[in-house]
Order: sequence, then C-alpha cells, then structure tokens
Amino acid sequence: MVFHSGTARLNAKAEDSHAFAFGTYWEFPKPVDTVALELRPQGAELYGLLLHESHRQGVLYHAIGVNGATFAHFNRAPLLLDQLPWLQPDLLIVSLGTNEALQPTFSAEQVAAQARQLILALRQATPGVPLLLITPPDALSRGRGPAQTGAMRDLLLELAETEQLACWDLYGIMGGPGSVRAWRELELAHTDLIHFTKAGYELQARLLLEALYKAYGDAH
Repeated sequence: MVFHSGTARLNAKAEDSHAFAFGTYWEFPKPVDTVALELRPQGAELYGLLLHESHRQGVLYHAIGVNGATFAHFNRAPLLLDQLPWLQPDLLIVSLGTNEALQPTFSAEQVAAQARQLILALRQATPGVPLLLITPPDALSRGRGPAQTGAMRDLLLELAETEQLACWDLYGIMGGPGSVRAWRELELAHTDLIHFTKAGYELQARLLLEALYKAYGDAH
C-alpha cells in the first residue's frame, strides 16, 4: 500500500490493484524485492509505504516517532486523521508529553486542552477503536528549568479518567520523581537524563507488552 497524491504506477505485475482516497493498494502473487514507483503528475507527493505479508498472522505495528513532537503538532496534521482509518487499527497508543514537560512555559491547562483536542479527533477518525495513553517517563532538564513530567503525568491520568481511556503509567512504573537517575546508574538512561539507552527503551517496550498481554488476558 502506497499513500500518495496524484496517481501511481509500478513496474511490477500485481495480482490485485486498486486506488483509494489517499493512495494505491497492490497485492503481489509472490515476493518481490525491487519495484519502481512512478507518481503523476509532476509534484505529486509520496506520504508513506505499508509493506507486509497479508497472509501471515501476528501483530502489525505502526509508529510515528518525530523528534520534538507535542500534542499541538499532531493537532496540526490533518492528513494523519484523514489517512489513519485506512490502516484499520485495532488499538491506538498515544505516548506524548515529555517535550511539553521540558518547556519552561509549560501550562498544564493549555496542554490538557491540546491533549483533549487530539483525543477527540482520533475518536472521530476511528470510531470504536480503543485508545491507550502513556504517561511520559521521569526526566530532568538541565539549563531549561525543572522538567514538569510529574505534572504532565497527573494531567494525563486525570484526562484518562474523565475521557474513560486506558492509561499506562510509565512515570509511576519507573519509580516516580528522580527515578531517571536510578535508571542512569543502571545504564538504562543517557547522561542528559531525558533520553534512554537502547536497553532502556527495550525494557520499556517489554513492560508495555506485558501490560497489554495481561489486559487482553483479563478481558477475555
């Protein structure tokens, strides 16, 4: 599946092909390792690709990781909301808040409004799809004033309650205020006390996966 504007053509023979509102879908009868894509007219934009083996079972995971992203940034991304339904998600996970918490002008009221705006938009774009909030991890900001990760965590927990959303409290699981120092001592966080090492991110992923397994198991 290719997300694009204009029209698209491949140089490979497909078993099935059809255009949809934001792109074109191709299905190949056997694996291919190289294709050439042509977009028309000149100036047509390529938004992204979705490549997977449709006959295989398992988890298909999409991630939008943008450095410095905030709730406000995603509220200014209308194509995200237009294109998201075409992925037919079974679960949406929103893990934002660290960048807001590091801003010296942090306003809990303003961020809560921005988070609520995004949640409403996601619900309207994908009705019935469950949404999981993740609180930001503990972080310490050097030279930019104190990080408001605790306040960010509190407003997301409150928002999850008022909006009846699931919330995974990474901040609390880490150990709360100042816990990033302990993670640093275990070489799970970098020296900036904001970002994590590969081992630290892998640990977070394992803990989240275990929580999801448990939640789905309890529900069934």
